[in-house]
Amino acid sequence: KMKGKFMLRSFAALACLSLTYMTFLLTRSSRAPPRRKLDRDHELAMVSDELIQWLRKHGGSVGHVALQYFDHGGDSVRGLVATQDLVQGALLFKIPSNLFILPPKNMEREEHAEILLAAAVAEEFRGGAGSKWRKYLRALPSREELGLYHPMYASNEDLALFSDLP
Repeated sequence: KMKGKFMLRSFAALACLSLTYMTFLLTRSSRAPPRRKLDRDHELAMVSDELIQWLRKHGGSVGHVALQYFDHGGDSVRGLVATQDLVQGALLFKIPSNLFILPPKNMEREEHAEILLAAAVAEEFRGGAGSKWRKYLRALPSREELGLYHPMYASNEDLALFSDLP
């Protein structure tokens, strides 16, 4: 039961973050053309290492996980993978509250909090190298990567295949 509740809360949190990031991507310019697989894998490994170091530097904990491309149904998918066998209940990561990206304090309880959060994330992207969150933001997938698997980019035909799901 606990695993199911955790997975549901995690999914809800990831869905909220995904929506926030997707909102930002709609206004962001495209990145460079696709790179060769080795370059792409090497770059993601470096980004993953930088992100893990950044999390630890700011009080976070990271278990035996990394960002990586892997094969899923014949497609190359980017995601979080275990770097060694994990035992049940193992800590994957812990993000301290000082690393949360939040809307301005006086607006946290507004009815449009998601929009304000998206604006806060977009503002951090605009901050570039000066942003406290640049290592995290650099680790997010590009619009092109999300276009390969995110439901927001799915065709109506693809979405119809999942219409019976709750």
